[in-house]
Amino acid sequence: MGRRDGVLPEADGEGASAGRLPSGYAYVLPTEAEWENACRAGTTGDYAGDLDAMGWYDENSGSKTHPVGGKRANAWGFYDMHGNVWEWCWTGMAAMRALGLDDPDRYRDTAPTACSGAAAGSHASSCRSARRHGAPRATGLSPGFRVALSSRREP
Repeated sequence: MGRRDGVLPEADGEGASAGRLPSGYAYVLPTEAEWENACRAGTTGDYAGDLDAMGWYDENSGSKTHPVGGKRANAWGFYDMHGNVWEWCWTGMAAMRALGLDDPDRYRDTAPTACSGAAAGSHASSCRSARRHGAPRATGLSPGFRVALSSRREP
């Protein structure tokens, strides 16, 4: 959304050209912490609501991906945070330190190598908000991604 009136930054007349971001902004992969925060949408349980109503997983997907938005969004309006496809996340130490999260045993790489969210064929336990998976190079993961708009780090 835009700053005050719902107008996107690239069309708001504040120095940005149509189709271009203002200086200092970039589209990036979310960090694992940002992704989990967006997934939880203020909740604290395993899921941001009823999993069957919000996510495609092994018991309701037919083991295939589905178009985005076929299930209910979470409280913040994000669709498909539980199931459908694993999503790439940025796990680099610089990104984690920028958020004040310093865990060198877990976040030692500087490349987008972790996935969150689970896939259409995943068991319900893999769809938890806090669930992580390793590199999306693994066979059968159905990786996807969503981008975040950032004003504090470059991709």
